[in-house]
Amino acid sequence: MVPEQNCIECSKRTLTFAVKPRCRSCTQQKCVYRNLKDSINRYTCNHVVDLIHRDSCYVCIGHYKMLQKYCRCCGVHKKSDDTLSYDDWFYCHEHKPLLKHRDTLVCDILLPFLNRDVVNKIISLI
Repeated sequence: MVPEQNCIECSKRTLTFAVKPRCRSCTQQKCVYRNLKDSINRYTCNHVVDLIHRDSCYVCIGHYKMLQKYCRCCGVHKKSDDTLSYDDWFYCHEHKPLLKHRDTLVCDILLPFLNRDVVNKIISLI
């Protein structure tokens, strides 16, 4: 059962699982893609879960899933057997980030907190 909570912006009661609950109207005001169809071809924003903060803007989960269906760089449609990249975006074969770049990024983030052996093990598992 979906819990009923107060919207953090307008205090309207709404059904949501979000940690920062927003009603449909407030979610739609925050989502930068509110004027586009979402992943299931609706012109509404999904307010049941929290907004996602990517690339310094807020996106509802429905529009985020829609964005993941296309290459982040050129807009080529994702095929059913394609997978998302390590940064949770889809890239076509031409634009797929290099694994070396991913490994460098992981090292930069984790090395201040973990030993190099542990970081290398993590990299081998992703």
